[in-house]
Amino acid sequence: AIHLSDVDGFLVSNNQFRDIKHHGVLLTRCSNGKADLNVGRDIEGNGVRVELGCKNVDITYTTLREVGYSGISVSGDSEDINVDFSDIQNAGKRTSSSNPYYGIILMDGVKDSAVRFNKVRGKKCRYAMYFTSKCSRIQHFGNRLKGAGAEGSLKDNSVDPIKSIENVT
Repeated sequence: AIHLSDVDGFLVSNNQFRDIKHHGVLLTRCSNGKADLNVGRDIEGNGVRVELGCKNVDITYTTLREVGYSGISVSGDSEDINVDFSDIQNAGKRTSSSNPYYGIILMDGVKDSAVRFNKVRGKKCRYAMYFTSKCSRIQHFGNRLKGAGAEGSLKDNSVDPIKSIENVT
């Protein structure tokens, strides 16, 4: 629906999109911006995808329903990405045993980022929230994940997973 590439300083706000054949919001190599108050439904790709080295980007108050791939996906050496106050239902509808999708995923190379106060519901995705093994310094708390995900609610394989209160700050 919306694709920004190589933009420094942006606001993608108050959009509604439905029946999207690819991603709802796609941010590629963007910096110093915000995607806020966006509502998407019936999306075949990712609800929101942040990729290829985005920096200092906030994804806030996003509502997503019936998403084929992951609800919110952050990848590719992106840093200082904040995913906060979003509501995701039935993400990962195109999940298969060889091609899993998630409610919220932070992939290899993501660092110094946070995922806070989000709600993920539905059993279509493999995990409600997943951090892969090569992302680091990820803060996450206040997320409502219980009961979501076909295999589990949270999988934190990051370099330095939160295991005690010392890791929270």
